[in-house]
Amino acid sequence: MHQAIKESIKQLFHRCDMNKNGYLNVMELENLVTLWARSSKHYLSSVEISKYARDIIAAADHDGDAHLSLPEFFHYVEVTAPHMFAELLGWQELFNCYVDQSINAMREDGLRALVREILFKLHGVEPNFITVQQHVVAVMREADVNGDGTLSFEEFMSYARDKPEFMNAAATRLAEAPVEGVKPSALVIAMALSTISFSPMDLVPRITAEQVSTTSATPAQ
Repeated sequence: MHQAIKESIKQLFHRCDMNKNGYLNVMELENLVTLWARSSKHYLSSVEISKYARDIIAAADHDGDAHLSLPEFFHYVEVTAPHMFAELLGWQELFNCYVDQSINAMREDGLRALVREILFKLHGVEPNFITVQQHVVAVMREADVNGDGTLSFEEFMSYARDKPEFMNAAATRLAEAPVEGVKPSALVIAMALSTISFSPMDLVPRITAEQVSTTSATPAQ
């Protein structure tokens, strides 16, 4: 397994380990299943989420202690269910490209860098600051649900899943011109974990810059 993928799986484990005891219990796995459902746009009831979490325990808990260690989680993601988490890991990698590690959230400057990459991809020229900032304000207004001025991973992913053309443009830009020191993009991670062969461009909808501008400028309801 590629080292970047291992690190991403480890980050996902620690993100869900809410009590920081080094294990995932059923409740923490329910949070993981909820994240997975959001990333793949599966709409699950609380009963279904609980069942998925218990099924993961049944499949991956090799020592029978009713929770998952990091090695057990690694084995489950890598061997038992690699396709299940590919997209979730991909969103996490894309988030990590722009996150402020000190607060584990995306500040406005990180979002500005992401928006600049997206607009460059769509237009083929470097966007001016005013245009970028207009998009940043619109995205933050819609995506920052708790109003703290930053985007958590959950807020970022929920917005990304509602605006796939926006995020795919950014991911494709990173895949085509990777920045030194930046981990692989969402599409690269998803492809690495999948046996299905596809082109990154297959995931980029054919949209115009005007459509993206209209979409991102729509105020939150």
